[in-house]
Amino acid sequence: MLSFATLCSCIDITDLSLFKGWVFPLSMLGIIPLAERLGFATEQLALFTGPKVGRLLNSAFGNATELIISIHALSRGKLHVVQQCLLGSILSNLLLVLGSAFFSGGLACGKTMQTFSKVTILHYFYKIS
Repeated sequence: MLSFATLCSCIDITDLSLFKGWVFPLSMLGIIPLAERLGFATEQLALFTGPKVGRLLNSAFGNATELIISIHALSRGKLHVVQQCLLGSILSNLLLVLGSAFFSGGLACGKTMQTFSKVTILHYFYKIS
């Protein structure tokens, strides 16, 4: 799969207008093994640095693609791309991740209506802040 990343960069560099539609799907397939390697590398670093620094590295490198895209877009003067990338990231974290957590929580408990303890929620809020 790593060869897809090389292939899509070759298509993008050469001006093959016939294959321009293949750049995004090949990039998507090429980034899968790169993301896996990045996750593996941060896990290996976490073994040597400890759990707290490991979590910090994991969260920092988890957003590496967004950071690279943002730096590249800013260097070319495309502020709207950076703004839309950040907006998409925030919305996906708020809606997709939270919705998936609620859905899987409902499946795990086998209930159609979920209930939460106010004390537990307040405890988590204090722990986060």
